[in-house]
Amino acid sequence: MMLIKPKMENKDIPVESPKEFYKNKIVFNSVNPPLLGGQSCGIVSDTQQLKCEELDLVLECGYTRSAIRNREYLMVMFNAFMDEIVK
Repeated sequence: MMLIKPKMENKDIPVESPKEFYKNKIVFNSVNPPLLGGQSCGIVSDTQQLKCEELDLVLECGYTRSAIRNREYLMVMFNAFMDEIVK
């Protein structure tokens, strides 16, 4: 068991792993680009953004038109990022 001090609080928080601690701190936002018209004006792309302020990390994914799939891809990228950091 590890003790991690977050920036916001003054007390130590027992956490199983830093990966789980930061996973609980992420926020998802929807970033929609402006529609310019033309042939793609009816196609809605739902770009998702993952933010973690403790790590100063911002990831964006708009690979598919599905918000759920884009969030799944963001979580895969976040887990790969955390695996590289925690090594």
